[in-house]
Amino acid sequence: MTISLETAVRTWDPETSHEAAQSITAEDLNIVERTILRILTSEPMADHELFKVYELTRALAPLPRVAPQRIRTIRKYLELAGFVEASGLYHLTDSGRRARVWQVTTP
Repeated sequence: MTISLETAVRTWDPETSHEAAQSITAEDLNIVERTILRILTSEPMADHELFKVYELTRALAPLPRVAPQRIRTIRKYLELAGFVEASGLYHLTDSGRRARVWQVTTP
């Protein structure tokens, strides 16, 4: 699955979001998608944890820099496409709030 650049930002998002979306290439999105799936295949986790692991992975491999919001958006597209699902578990964020744990969908 590849996320379309046209759908990477909502029409009502601020202009800075549109500028950020335009700065990301389709190839970058594809790489980030595959990386997110690979990370979630190794261990189910919440979005905030997924971003931290992505950043650690990025320190070791040439991956595009993306914001936590972009990681959540891509994970959501992967969910809508049926590649990722909620596990039914929750982890706590750094601020103590519950966050859904995501996992790769089992066939």
